[in-house]
Amino acid sequence: MLALSALHFDLSVYDIFGVLRAGGALVMVMENQRRDPHAWCELIQRHQVTLWNSVPALFDMLLTWCEGFADATPENLRAVMLSGDWIGLDLPARYRAFRPQGQFIAMGGATEASIWSNACEIHDVPPTGAPSLTVFR
Repeated sequence: MLALSALHFDLSVYDIFGVLRAGGALVMVMENQRRDPHAWCELIQRHQVTLWNSVPALFDMLLTWCEGFADATPENLRAVMLSGDWIGLDLPARYRAFRPQGQFIAMGGATEASIWSNACEIHDVPPTGAPSLTVFR
């Protein structure tokens, strides 16, 4: 997994302990790469990263870069976990344009007690007119 979250941000808890506990590898980014989707693509390809965990804005940056430069890097990602902010309605379809069978998971919950307390795999986004996914009612 690519470790994009700063160590003081709650998502980094899973980056470190969840991935390593499961036997996975954590690919660290340099501080100057933290907002550089081109660097992310190189790291994902070089280290065969298959899991993404971030806020939606960072995943949107990755997809925008890859769409603009015809870079197929997102096809390497078997699962995408997003949390911490609204998830745009277009993100699941944009991800699946690269990896049709990939898992797109919306995570959430009260961070005072844990990182997440719920998860919802998104298969299709029904047309609702809403600006973001509403998965926990």
